[in-house]
Amino acid sequence: MGGMGAVAVGLRALGLASLAIAAMAPSAAAATEVSGDRDSNAPLVIDPSSTPTDPLTLQATGPIHTVFFIQRMPVTKTINSVTIGDLGLGAGCVSGNVNAQIWEHDGGAWGGSTNTRFYAAGSVPLPAVPGQVTWSFPPSTLLEGHAYSFRVGPSGGCTSIKQTTWSHDQPQVDGGPSWCEQGPTDRRMWHVYGMDDATWSCVTRTEPSRTFEPDMPGGWLVSRKPSVHWDIMAGSYFNDSQPGPSACTTSSSRNPATLGAGWVYWQPRPDLPEDISEFVCKWTQFGPPGEQLDDGWYYALPWLVERDGAPRDMYLELDTIDYDDLLEEHAPVLVYDGQEDFQTLSPAAMTDFFDDSDDPDDPDDANRLVT
Repeated sequence: MGGMGAVAVGLRALGLASLAIAAMAPSAAAATEVSGDRDSNAPLVIDPSSTPTDPLTLQATGPIHTVFFIQRMPVTKTINSVTIGDLGLGAGCVSGNVNAQIWEHDGGAWGGSTNTRFYAAGSVPLPAVPGQVTWSFPPSTLLEGHAYSFRVGPSGGCTSIKQTTWSHDQPQVDGGPSWCEQGPTDRRMWHVYGMDDATWSCVTRTEPSRTFEPDMPGGWLVSRKPSVHWDIMAGSYFNDSQPGPSACTTSSSRNPATLGAGWVYWQPRPDLPEDISEFVCKWTQFGPPGEQLDDGWYYALPWLVERDGAPRDMYLELDTIDYDDLLEEHAPVLVYDGQEDFQTLSPAAMTDFFDDSDDPDDPDDANRLVT
């Protein structure tokens, strides 16, 4: 097998899968346009399709797909519709509808509770050619600083969806506020080389344990739970062969390798012959914890091996409720009896000048004008 690729000869933690590296190729320069990120009343629009760079259309099959993530909402907005693009019917599909959901992640990043969820008022048809799809939502308030994932899923008819994404503006996105974060799959732990900084929620420290060592490479290391404990994902390979395509792979359908995580050389395996080396699985697409990067607060998903896991973008529009338009649309209309000879010159005069201190429930105090 040594001549055919990677040969895994040992695993560092219980049930850990073999590892591989996927060097992240630099993405072409993109120019995603963002508007409404500083105004609570304006629609939030994230538009990479205005200057499309490196478009990629892939097909997804399954009940629900997370297609967009806002790491931290820039301002609070109350919305009543969501537009995402480009989406279309999967191959071989003649017709089909798609539903949409918004999940709030109150832990910042992917982690935290997702008990707050908003659901579209109904499903809408998928276009034959991928394009922008709009759903109506009941009034839904997205809070400043909170994280939100946008999920779509087939609803009758076609069970597969075509999804078009474009290059993200930057090679990295925000990593989240804490040193142990969830997602895009399993968990990831921020490590500073040489520091004994294992985070309990990402590395369950049991003695004797070799699931984490301070001299592991720094950065966001992939943490997974093969059985009872969370471990840093690591494995051993012959020095004259690279880890194979199954590297950074778990039994989950959302494997780190599939989403762009890759192996990084660690050290010679101390308890095996000299031609054996150890590698760890690592994310390079996230910035340091707590750091806010340019355009790092939003990105499309998934990050796939077709682009070496580089962050992607989609079109997203969150339309806000225009209360001025609503007031105008539902403005009261005065209707008079046919026998009424007197009609007020200013209807507002009957309502705009009453004393707010009056008690409307007190007949002696009601309907008193401000003088």
